[in-house]
Amino acid sequence: MKKAQSAGIQAHYEKCRQETMQKIDDAYDYLKESHQKITKAALSLNSGISRKTLAKPYICEYLTRYPEFSQEESSEYGTTEEMATRIRVLEEQLSKSVNRNKTLISELKKVKADSDIKYKQLQLDYEYLLGDYQKSFEEKTIRL
Repeated sequence: MKKAQSAGIQAHYEKCRQETMQKIDDAYDYLKESHQKITKAALSLNSGISRKTLAKPYICEYLTRYPEFSQEESSEYGTTEEMATRIRVLEEQLSKSVNRNKTLISELKKVKADSDIKYKQLQLDYEYLLGDYQKSFEEKTIRL
């Protein structure tokens, strides 16, 4: 009796797996037709299957049939020399960006210091004007 139950349970699990794979195929086809980026997150969203389920080994193995998920090394740079050249170019760009960032930070500090000085001067001018206003107001009230 247990073997019959076990076979029934296994058949049920296999049916669920096939339904899951069909949902993945449908979601993949939809994403492909609508020219959307095909990722596990997009498959999950469009198929209704959780990302946790998509991470299961049998699903990962199933997904390798699609080029977006195949494990083959597909590099846009053919040789290691091309990759090394690209790395050098990116490092140079990063270095320039860091230097530009430092320059901008120093300029920002200068502008902030100048604006602080101008703000303090404006506060002083305001206090002088306020004092003059109060003084003239007092003189007017005394005359009345």
